Amino acid sequence: MPSSSSSSSVAAPLAASFSTLTSLIAHCRASLLAPTTSTPPPSSSSCIPEASAADALEHLHAAATLAKAQITRLSVALKPPATADAAEKFVREFSATIVPSLAAAAAAVDAAAHGKALAKEVRRAVDALLASIAEYVAAAAATGGADRLAATGVVWCAADAVLRLRDLGLCGVVDAALRECGEMVEDARAELKAWVDGEGAGAGDAEDGDEWDFPAAGRKGALDAAVKCSAEHAVRKMKLVTILFGAARKRRLLGDARLSRDPQRVDGIADVSKEISALVDDLGTAFYEDEAVEVDQAREKLVTKAVALAELCVLGNTGEKDAYSGWFENCKSALQKSS
Repeated sequence: MPSSSSSSSVAAPLAASFSTLTSLIAHCRASLLAPTTSTPPPSSSSCIPEASAADALEHLHAAATLAKAQITRLSVALKPPATADAAEKFVREFSATIVPSLAAAAAAVDAAAHGKALAKEVRRAVDALLASIAEYVAAAAATGGADRLAATGVVWCAADAVLRLRDLGLCGVVDAALRECGEMVEDARAELKAWVDGEGAGAGDAEDGDEWDFPAAGRKGALDAAVKCSAEHAVRKMKLVTILFGAARKRRLLGDARLSRDPQRVDGIADVSKEISALVDDLGTAFYEDEAVEVDQAREKLVTKAVALAELCVLGNTGEKDAYSGWFENCKSALQKSS
């Protein structure tokens, strides 16, 4: 009896191993992406031994290294003429050890011990790696490995993203997020400053006709003196916030003074920074739409959140004041002045 087109591409035992691996990956991905509590209750803390939690990133790194090497071996085995027995062995090893190890290591990186931001990024990266392996398997089952080189490259890239997390750690992950937030704040500040100065979007931008730009021509004459003063004050506050972002990254997320012992505070820095990046947009929009009440509310919220960010950065890694604490306290005072 003729076989189906997919099953004829590979031997039956290999096809069965592919199917088993695909089902396992689907199960592991569902488990990884299932909602979890950010902070487990005390009674559940024993579920993850302290040593296991401390070594979770090392275990994750080792599992991703194995996955990258194993997909290479599988690709070699599938090179025409395929070595079906060797390929089946490599696929079974994926199911028996590598995929379960990836899922277990990712689950061991929990929010309480490693920080919410890192735990989320680990799960995202491992899910992407598992998805790339599943796509490789699907293509190999359908074509017998004809497209294995391109698919192998995709798995390698996904594995490399997981491998980087060991060295990045929580502070590295949050630093990347803070850099993006800081760029958003600086863009909003520059846009508002251009609006105040009457620079507009420039002749080239005007030709594009983007209704969401805020060119000077959109204003009806010169700015009211009070509005201009208020906007200039907001621009100065935004500038101070961008400086604060840079200091938070340099003094609390990078270098010897990074907050490696306080994942909850690092998560707090990440959360507040995201709120700040949204608030600067709200503040700019309030000015552009000439909503005085909204301007005052947005500026007050921005200052409150920026002060909260500075407060999170006051104490050093040991929970005590250090050489940088005074700067963050002075920044708090400057933010609160005439706010």
